[in-house]
Amino acid sequence: MKPQTEKRSEPVMKFFTPELFIKFNSPDDVVADRADEDWEAAIREYRSHLEGLRDQMPSQVKELAGLSLHDAELLARELPIERFLALTEIQPFPFWFGFAILSVKQGDEIFSLFYVLWDRVRKVLEAERKKRLKSAGGG
Repeated sequence: MKPQTEKRSEPVMKFFTPELFIKFNSPDDVVADRADEDWEAAIREYRSHLEGLRDQMPSQVKELAGLSLHDAELLARELPIERFLALTEIQPFPFWFGFAILSVKQGDEIFSLFYVLWDRVRKVLEAERKKRLKSAGGG
């Protein structure tokens, strides 16, 4: 069962933030050019961070970290969620678990990535995307 917390934590992206992505795709050339420089800096910082962790990674994680799927075509996305009922007094409430499967194609190779989910996948609605874009200075 997922441990309970007092306050929901928000995931923190250190390198390729939603705000940077929005600025990078801004229709304003000045904003987009500045974001392009920031994006290149984020790439360097990410690679340096990843390299510092490489010795601690299992071989499968090293292989995954070496993949560049930036231009891969998304073939399928599955988000099955399974609900379990409590079977013991220790686990008095129902709980769920979920996983995501992403299948992508790059060149002649197909990769399927399996993720165990900590929480349900949420979509950012168009109104929220526009709000982020406006606050990031991109429109």
